[in-house]
Amino acid sequence: GGGGGGLSKTSSGLLTSSQPSISEEDAELPKDLPWKKRAGGFDYVVFVIRDVDIYAVTALKLQDVDAYAILDESSPPRKSETRAAATRVLSILENETKSIRNNQDDDTPSSSLLLQTLDPTKDLKITNVDDAEACQRHAKALAQLPSLPTDVDSKTLSQWSRLLDCERYLLHQIDQLKFGLSDANLALTPDFETKTKVLKYMGYLDEARAVTLKGRVACELSTGDELIGAEIVFGGCLEKLTPAEAAALLSALVFQEKNASAPDYDALPVNLQDSITLANTLAIRAGDIQRDFGLPVIGDDYCAENLKFGLSEVVYRWAMMDSFSEICQLTDVPEGTIVRTITRLNETCRDVKNVARIIGDASLSQKMEDAMALIRRDIVFSASLYIGS
Repeated sequence: GGGGGGLSKTSSGLLTSSQPSISEEDAELPKDLPWKKRAGGFDYVVFVIRDVDIYAVTALKLQDVDAYAILDESSPPRKSETRAAATRVLSILENETKSIRNNQDDDTPSSSLLLQTLDPTKDLKITNVDDAEACQRHAKALAQLPSLPTDVDSKTLSQWSRLLDCERYLLHQIDQLKFGLSDANLALTPDFETKTKVLKYMGYLDEARAVTLKGRVACELSTGDELIGAEIVFGGCLEKLTPAEAAALLSALVFQEKNASAPDYDALPVNLQDSITLANTLAIRAGDIQRDFGLPVIGDDYCAENLKFGLSEVVYRWAMMDSFSEICQLTDVPEGTIVRTITRLNETCRDVKNVARIIGDASLSQKMEDAMALIRRDIVFSASLYIGS
């Protein structure tokens, strides 16, 4: 039958040893704790406890305990020395425990040093005011705990201990899950911080990381690249354009085909050509800024990937009331892609109209309203392409 005990750096202050003292920085505990062992008829466990798990510091002092022998990891281990050291500790604890039980049976107060706790200020010489107050709060909290029933046996205590271990494990799992969902666990934190700096530099966030007016505009653009879309709005690309020309320019944000033939830029109005050049310049600049802050972005590639003017001429002619069969002759892009692009373009125009409302630009809002009216017609916006006789 037996008792149990634990040794750790946090409880080593209760031990006096003939071994030379070592600093906590130099102390190294075995890696594979806890150990379940047996010595002198006692079953015991060697494990590490946390400082928050210490109930109290008692007056019982274990003399001449060879902690090095108990924690011996030599190969082969000095089993006789380990058992002797552990037996001495466990024998003292067993005698104290028997004394407590006997006094409980006789209804007389126990004189066991194991039950006498040290006063933080008088015995432990704690002089720091905050630490002393913390000890007092700890003592009050312990005094409110219900006393342990006298009829509880070791088997019940073991069951309770296992339940507490399960509770600690589950709480640890909960903490891990909370951490996994928190901002502190962002796997891409460096990338996030870099992009935040880019947004601050470009005026989408202020120094407190609050979204600015320009940032709100970018948030409203749900189709295409938000940065380029916002730069087009604030860069003045749409100011001098007619509704049809504005629709042709914005089509570059939603058209996704990479291998489409280039439009005939000479056939486009001069204002639209100038706006296309300006939009490309703004997109390249946005890419270069990201590269300057360390992001793997190249300005020209960023522009080519997010601004595709392959259907600008087609959309312009469609807004100018050309038939669907006529605009299909202007490009090698399939008809289904043309329909899909113009449909998404209608959503982009609606987003820009909402943007105009946010920034208070009534002229731009009306321009987008007119552009939507020009492209929402005929077969492109038919309820079904299957037409009966």
